[in-house]
Amino acid sequence: MRNSHGTLTRGQAPDAALSLLRGAAVLYIVSFWHLQDYTPALGFMNSATSLLTYCVLGLFVFLSGFLLSRRYRIDSLSDAGRFYVRRLFRIVPMYLVALIGFYLIGRATPATLIKGVVFLNVMSGSSLATLWFVEMLCWFYLATPLLLYRGRVPTMLFIGATISLLLLFGSLYSHRAIDIRLALYFPVFVIGTVAGRSRLGWPVMGRWLPVVCSLLVIAGVWLALSRVSGEVSRLALRQVAMLAALVPLFKTAQLLAPRLPSRVIFVLSYCSYGAYVLHRLVFDMAVSLYQPKLWWTSCLYLLFLCVPAIFLAAGGLQWASDRLWRGFHPRSWTPSRDTHT
Repeated sequence: MRNSHGTLTRGQAPDAALSLLRGAAVLYIVSFWHLQDYTPALGFMNSATSLLTYCVLGLFVFLSGFLLSRRYRIDSLSDAGRFYVRRLFRIVPMYLVALIGFYLIGRATPATLIKGVVFLNVMSGSSLATLWFVEMLCWFYLATPLLLYRGRVPTMLFIGATISLLLLFGSLYSHRAIDIRLALYFPVFVIGTVAGRSRLGWPVMGRWLPVVCSLLVIAGVWLALSRVSGEVSRLALRQVAMLAALVPLFKTAQLLAPRLPSRVIFVLSYCSYGAYVLHRLVFDMAVSLYQPKLWWTSCLYLLFLCVPAIFLAAGGLQWASDRLWRGFHPRSWTPSRDTHT
């Protein structure tokens, strides 16, 4: 129920906070992190913001596993088949639009276009900017029914650890043909599925003492990264930071979700996937048409004209994708407000 101000009641805060986190994670990437690629005079890439970006992407991956684990139960091959069909219809149409767009604007070659159709760029040393993340998620979804089968947490952890090690060794011994970021983020995805299946408690995630301890851990990781050179060690440290960051991020979302209009939260979450896959196309086209000379006018142009256009396009294409789903499948299979990717 909404109150008279259109905000969510506290009983709805957990689900609203999850939606807010997903939308905010994409908003950070679109309107902050990637903004510097289009405003060269505005340089804010440093060790702190880089670690923050890893944590934001880790949050997105964790929530993907968490929400899928809560939504789906895999007990048979038919369950796995339905899962794959739903995920394909949710993620592939807009991804293909973006992939073709990348080819048309010169960000993808004919070879990477073809490999991208079957998600092989991240497995062959030719990862595309931005779209590598979607390909990675598709590979994670391929393993999801195996993780969720019967829902036994020890089995999920064993399978997840085995696949994580295979990805890590595969990347190291293939001379990075397999993108090492798969090994970085897959354990976070697995922990998300375990947390969703084991009914992770919001009161535990939202207490202030764990929040303070988590922030201290992140600060320690940031300091350690400047002193550690080994790739595997740095990967492990980043994983620690991503997991530690979940606690303060969840706490922040708990505090904000009941106070924000529910429609704003829904729109952010509903458009988040489309905004992520489309934002490079919109930004590239925008700066090819007009590039302000001053960094602050460039920021205003991108933030107040291009970012709304990105979310508008994302919402429209997501609506069209949902309509396509309803046209091909019975209503009983239609995911209602399926805002997770």
